[in-house]
Order: sequence, then C-alpha cells, then structure tokens
Amino acid sequence: MERNNQNDKDIFLICPMKKEDNAQIASLVRRVVDEFGASQTNSVYDDPDTDRVFETFQGKNAEYWVIEHAGAVVGGCGFFPTAGLPAKCA
Repeated sequence: MERNNQNDKDIFLICPMKKEDNAQIASLVRRVVDEFGASQTNSVYDDPDTDRVFETFQGKNAEYWVIEHAGAVVGGCGFFPTAGLPAKCA
C-alpha cells in the first residue's frame, strides 16, 4: 500500500518520516502541550528543533516514524542518541 494514496478510513499506516511531515508533527506536538497545559516556554513547544524533526532524526542510531490516517499525519515516535545519557541509550 502506498503512502498518501489512501481511501480506506479504517487504515492507519506507520511510515518512516519524510521532510514534508515536519509541519504536521510540529503542530501535533504543540497541540498536545496546549491540551495538557504544559509550559510553552523553555520546552519542546518553543524548541526550534520541533519544526525540523525530520532533520534532527537523520543521525546515526536515530529514526522517526509517523502514523498516517486518511492522508494526514496523526502521530509519531522516534529515538536518537541524547547528550548526557549513557552509551546505547536514546
């Protein structure tokens, strides 16, 4: 089944993130912050990397996947090595 060529409303696709998904992922992240009343400052909400998730997850040992439903990105998840964590932690 090809991504973005969906007509079945019951199908959810899990796909590797594409650069074109950045805006939808950033919007989702900020909506969750708003929904839970979390801080919009000094958080993922105002972090510039939130607008470039695709680029952030291009390094070694990093991946980001999106969940697509009816042609729209409705979720995502990823991992990447984070400074300050022990080796083999992400």
